[in-house]
Amino acid sequence: MRDLDDSFGVGPDAIRLSRNETESLCYKAARGAGLPWGLAEEAAWAAGWLAGHGVDAASALLRRFRDDDVTKALLAVDQAHVRAVGGGRLCPIRIGTALLDRFGADTGPAIDLQLDAAAEPVLLLPFLARISTASRKAIRIDLHGVSLVLAGGEPTDPAAVSRLATFACGSVRIVQAPDIATPARRIAARPATPGPVLRALEALALRTTVPATEASRTGGAGAGISDND
Repeated sequence: MRDLDDSFGVGPDAIRLSRNETESLCYKAARGAGLPWGLAEEAAWAAGWLAGHGVDAASALLRRFRDDDVTKALLAVDQAHVRAVGGGRLCPIRIGTALLDRFGADTGPAIDLQLDAAAEPVLLLPFLARISTASRKAIRIDLHGVSLVLAGGEPTDPAAVSRLATFACGSVRIVQAPDIATPARRIAARPATPGPVLRALEALALRTTVPATEASRTGGAGAGISDND
């Protein structure tokens, strides 16, 4: 379980963002945090998926952006064991994208992996859900005694999704599970994102804006011609 110091309390200024609002803010924040546009898009989509399943993924992403020990190095794969080259925690966005590339097809290999020390492991779930849809195979994720099966892109136990969100880091086991019917999609309440998280993500998003220049401040920006006939 994560330490209390790693959690953001939900105060009176918390806001329940729509899925689209979550994805838009998280994409801009991810770019401001230094993720290339492709990974930023994946991070935003993952946050939106989790928000649609009742999880405050905006807070999870912010913790990921603030975690200096998350490795930016390449991943090493030794048979079914994935670890970070040179140590550090695995980035769930980078590894989720890599897993989707490798296993996200119905002709791909069966997934059977052990991941070392993944940061904010709940962020892996959206990628595994997409793999389960694309591969037409059920997938089970095990973490700290919590097991969750994803089939047809949906979790069989929605409550387990929230339990996985309580872990800041952990060694994750991912295996193909016996085929089961796709569970019915359940409509989850929008998660409340704490005000400090929103302000921190907005500050990251502002890094992507173009700084003002003397020309723009004096009205020189734009096409520079009149549209009057």
